[in-house]
Amino acid sequence: MSVTHAVVLANRLALETGNRLSARSVAQVRETLEGLAAIGVREVAVVDGRHAEQLRDRLALHELPE
Repeated sequence: MSVTHAVVLANRLALETGNRLSARSVAQVRETLEGLAAIGVREVAVVDGRHAEQLRDRLALHELPE
């Protein structure tokens, strides 16, 4: 059975202090997405709260492997 879709819950993972997005946390989310891409996952929904737009911008998703 091949997995092609995933949901990443990034709320607590990305927000170490609960109110600021750190570079380290963004890197952790990005590493998770790269790992999913490496096993064939092609569609991912990253779920975050009020920092969703900032997280999306800082992940630079356009740079991830196809």
